Amino acid sequence: MQVIDEIIELLSDDGSSLQSALLKAQVLAHRLGDEELRVWVDNELRGYPEAADVPRYRSLHLTIMGYVTNGVYHYKNQVLAIQHLKEPLRTNITRKVIRDSVGVISDWKGKDDVVITIPTEVCSLLSKPLSETYFVQQAWGKPSAEAFEQILVQVRSRLLEFCLQISDKLPTDMPMQKVRERAEEVSSSEIFRNAVFGDNATIVVGSGTISDVMNKVQRNDFESLRSFLEAQGVSNADIAELHSAIQSDITEASSAHGIGPKVSVWVAHMLAKAGSAAWNISVSAAGTLLGAALSAYYGLGA
Repeated sequence: MQVIDEIIELLSDDGSSLQSALLKAQVLAHRLGDEELRVWVDNELRGYPEAADVPRYRSLHLTIMGYVTNGVYHYKNQVLAIQHLKEPLRTNITRKVIRDSVGVISDWKGKDDVVITIPTEVCSLLSKPLSETYFVQQAWGKPSAEAFEQILVQVRSRLLEFCLQISDKLPTDMPMQKVRERAEEVSSSEIFRNAVFGDNATIVVGSGTISDVMNKVQRNDFESLRSFLEAQGVSNADIAELHSAIQSDITEASSAHGIGPKVSVWVAHMLAKAGSAAWNISVSAAGTLLGAALSAYYGLGA
């Protein structure tokens, strides 16, 4: 597809605008009918809402610094000790999820004065390792000099990886009316998910009775898989059977690197239930849902 070639050309040029590539990616998402790609691109362009999950590449580590004084002597930009702080406070002040748009992040890139303010009430706790006469008057978290640039690099490289993988599967001369059909055949949504989110795959299902449901399934984390399946109406009994099937396949060393025979039988059993009172979901949606969830759990294609 021509739009894919245009995106690849933009992303391959360090001097080109990342926002221009993302705007073209919006067009690509529409033509592919890929809702997850559309949401991700929109979030990168506009910023992530408070209720939205944020990709891990947008999480920054902060060095805690402060203004230390005893009323007579004053020390600016002092690195503060944090090892005495209890969890989760220590993590809360040293980790910052960046929800702002790529445009805002581009403005921050290379600047040395971008800091994250720490609440005043934490200053008394940060003062404890100091001598009795000194205290922390102000504190802030400072990201590394390359932190914001790395976020932009991650967005650029992940979108580029997706476009390179999908370009071979969607020829330039393919008629537009065939694009969505072909995208479904080659599982373009799964290719996108693995390229952008990796093991922590955000799954979007928009078919039948499920509408834009987003859940996170982590690799080899059955509790995250259980939570996702429960949200989609899978019964506790069926989830327990899946857990037994996974354990059985592991015991028989038949699924060390992927879905084993017992889990495959379970999937077939669930597809047979789809569209009935036992599981009120269309067969096509059930296949997409289970395939995406298990692929994320096993880390297939990551």
